[in-house]
Amino acid sequence: MAQLTHQDIQLYQQKLGITDFGPPTLKLLTLIQQKHIEAFPFQSISTLSEELISLKLQDMMQKVVMENRGGYCYELNMLLLHLLQYLGFEAEIISGRIVHQNDILALTQRTHVLLKVTIDEQLYICDVGYGGLVPPIPLLIKTHKIQPTNLGAYQIIYHPKEKIYTLNCQVADKWQILYSFELTPQPFVDLIVGNWFISTYPQSPFKQRLMVAKTEAGMIRHSLLNNRYSCHELGQPSTHITFNSSAEILAFIKDQFQLEILHESKSKASISALLDRLSQDQ
Repeated sequence: MAQLTHQDIQLYQQKLGITDFGPPTLKLLTLIQQKHIEAFPFQSISTLSEELISLKLQDMMQKVVMENRGGYCYELNMLLLHLLQYLGFEAEIISGRIVHQNDILALTQRTHVLLKVTIDEQLYICDVGYGGLVPPIPLLIKTHKIQPTNLGAYQIIYHPKEKIYTLNCQVADKWQILYSFELTPQPFVDLIVGNWFISTYPQSPFKQRLMVAKTEAGMIRHSLLNNRYSCHELGQPSTHITFNSSAEILAFIKDQFQLEILHESKSKASISALLDRLSQDQ
């Protein structure tokens, strides 16, 4: 299995803005997770623009860390896995299913990936690749207690009949199930299949929607869904902006999310086609 080089680690550390990693503790893991979702945006621009998504370590480093182009769960969480293992954490990659309308019985494809991290014999999930409602801290798995964060409250619930866990997030005054997951580590060959499916299947959300998300200062969520931007801060009214053109959207993405666009003309054409589809559906 490929490993990060010392030079990779130095650049990763610089982009995260962490001066010293130190020993593999919960405090360090929390800091890395918070900095990761601030530094490396979640995005679906690549898949909308027909870019092939490589899970080779150096390709992910080049795209996400060196070129500031962001990524989605496979890229962001797999990069983090390599970093954590380099730092001595007991970390493994696991998979999950996105849940719609809080219905855990309506199975979706197993296409989300996240990390399971063991610290002092306690199990945590660590996820830097979910998108708009990404948890900002590691969450303790084997408890039903509500776990508050600066970006909202989360809860992990075990469902014994289905033998799955669900990650739940409080949105306004309601609880929303984000995804279900199991604790079995996923081999790389299965990750290749999942990555290929969500990045190439025509009906995949990553081929149908423009999604960009990142956090700021551990307190603010920025997200873009198609042509609608939202900014959320806990306890404050949300703000929204609707864009009318692909040029406006791309300029905003580069400014607000600090994302570099590899093939700007192709991305612009893809977003224009998306806006056309949205207008036809109205």
